[in-house]
Amino acid sequence: MADENYGDERPHAPPVYRPTPAALPPSGSLAGDVPSPPPPSDPVPFHPQPLVAHQQMQAGPPVAVVVAKNPGVAAFLSFVWTGAGQIYNGQVGIGLLFMAVQFVNFFLLFVLIGFITFPLTWIASMIHAYSTAQDFNRRYGVIS
Repeated sequence: MADENYGDERPHAPPVYRPTPAALPPSGSLAGDVPSPPPPSDPVPFHPQPLVAHQQMQAGPPVAVVVAKNPGVAAFLSFVWTGAGQIYNGQVGIGLLFMAVQFVNFFLLFVLIGFITFPLTWIASMIHAYSTAQDFNRRYGVIS
């Protein structure tokens, strides 16, 4: 009668998980037989903070990183375009002022006084950009 037991040797299906009534989702949910995971016991709100380059990622107060201003670059920029060295140093207002004065000096070239004021403003811009970059580095203790 081995033939009678032949049908019982088929593979058995794995047991089905049956959650307890307390773990079941509320009625009307679309979750079906699979319950949703329980909420965390102590939820911590997540507030994303932007990654800022001047802050340490370790414990402690934030630390500012000061990038040195190269006086040679500042003077060269003012050589190429009057006021550009001041903008490089972070003095946008003064750089725009130098540009505006140089714009007026260009038209003064037609009255001949511009031949004096144009190069003086140009040289003053280079000297100012160079010395401002040195002062910036000295103020923040940056060795350049």
